[in-house]
Amino acid sequence: RTGSGPLEFQLPGGFYPMRSGEIWMIDNPQRRYLRFSPQGKPLGTRPYAEVSGGFSFSSENRDPHVLDGAGAEYLLDRGGRAAAAADSAPLVRRTAKGSDTVARVGLPEMTVSTAIGARIMSMVTFSPADGFAVARSGAIALVRSRPYRIDWVSPTGTLTRGPEVTFTPLPVTDADGAKSAESRKNAKMPGGIQIMTSDGKGGQRAMSPADLVPEAKFAETKPAFDPQQIRMAPDGRVWVRRHTPLGANELYDVFDPTGKRVDRLELPARTRLIGLGMTSMYVVRLDDEDLMYLGRVTY
Repeated sequence: RTGSGPLEFQLPGGFYPMRSGEIWMIDNPQRRYLRFSPQGKPLGTRPYAEVSGGFSFSSENRDPHVLDGAGAEYLLDRGGRAAAAADSAPLVRRTAKGSDTVARVGLPEMTVSTAIGARIMSMVTFSPADGFAVARSGAIALVRSRPYRIDWVSPTGTLTRGPEVTFTPLPVTDADGAKSAESRKNAKMPGGIQIMTSDGKGGQRAMSPADLVPEAKFAETKPAFDPQQIRMAPDGRVWVRRHTPLGANELYDVFDPTGKRVDRLELPARTRLIGLGMTSMYVVRLDDEDLMYLGRVTY
């Protein structure tokens, strides 16, 4: 039931499978996970790691909480870095015994602007950046953007560097810019947050995300992949969504645990991969009226 007790929740979020068979559900308003048995019985809660760097807003960032099968959390520590100065950030692993840095992850190029007297940092759209995914075993796949390859870090810290993957960069077009402008216009504040400002008539009005998010700046070409669209399959293979022309079919590279690309998968336009099981993939398809259909495909 809803509430703040040890077996209650306020807002259900993502689900995380543990090697023990438990399922953890994130409860963002209470900054914790609610633990469930394999039969669905609530077992208690555990606090989650804080993502440093202060308040941030994005309409597209993935859930920053990444867990392995033992409940260790992995997150990028961006706190304290100078504006647009650092080109990488530490990837931190937090367990019940403490925290350690397991790798460094390349960051996108940033720009700095000012709104409501605050410094606003914005990513240069399509600037190259690394991504990562974590297996239930605790192995980490670091998807590198310069050059495009997979570096694996074992649970004990051993690094295995995969072969470089060549690609032809795609130009950033006017259509890409129009889509970005539309997303900025339609963005919503997370969690119902409201930031008030003067309406010029002695009163106040709520600021929209467009007031806070500056107009996007773009790189000249697209990098190989989208760092927010990397998924770890239960069999240990890594699925990396490639950048394609706007409106084209979606394309995924599939890498094995040595970093070698072993497969490629193409999905129809307006169809997106949202999950991977042992023998099936799960997709969401949008029809011409933007109705969403959930599908399961055996592979």
